[in-house]
Amino acid sequence: MKQAAGPRKTGWSLKRLWRGAANEDGIAAVEFAMLLPFMITLFFGVVETSLALLCRADVSIMASTAALSIEDRIRAVEDRLEILNLIASHPPSADTGADYYTRAAYVADGELDLGRGKAATGNETIAAITRTPAHQAAIAGGLAHIAGLPRIELDGDRAVVVSYLQILTPHPTAQPHEVPNHGVSNGFRIHRVAANRWELQRTADGWKIKRRTVRSLDGTEPAREILRGALQSYATKN
Repeated sequence: MKQAAGPRKTGWSLKRLWRGAANEDGIAAVEFAMLLPFMITLFFGVVETSLALLCRADVSIMASTAALSIEDRIRAVEDRLEILNLIASHPPSADTGADYYTRAAYVADGELDLGRGKAATGNETIAAITRTPAHQAAIAGGLAHIAGLPRIELDGDRAVVVSYLQILTPHPTAQPHEVPNHGVSNGFRIHRVAANRWELQRTADGWKIKRRTVRSLDGTEPAREILRGALQSYATKN
């Protein structure tokens, strides 16, 4: 009598399945081992590329910022030199009656406020002051405008300048006095000292005067207010 073969078939099938599963795990492990170096290389490649792009962007931004900063600084130096020449040209123009300077230095609707109720508007009107008989008589008498070093504050296309101005004339009553190697004169007297505020604007033709305010240093507040304006940038730092 034959024995049933069922159990032997079942045992054979389980072993075969186990062996097949083991073989598939081995193949997967081999495939993973083969792909791992490529995956690691790809990962680090992406990271390094991203970092390189970020660094390049940072360098470009820094270079652009540095270039703008240098450009701005050069422009500021050029602006200050132009403004310095503009303000420094006022005394010789006032002492020679050079109305053409005033006409060119002011914008068309520029303003001049001399205080004491004296004011003028328009570059032509302001320029005409130096041609008046009274101003020409002062020039003939030895008028001298002595300007102090201007304090220039730039703000884009606008600027504010604060400066001192002395007006000197030959002394009318002093006795002649000789200074060795410098000749003889009756000397000069300081007729007036004033604080000046120049409000400038950049135009297609360069920097021009929009408004000039003059106040005598006679102990009153208006002149001191102008002079305080030269120190405003220092006051904001405290």
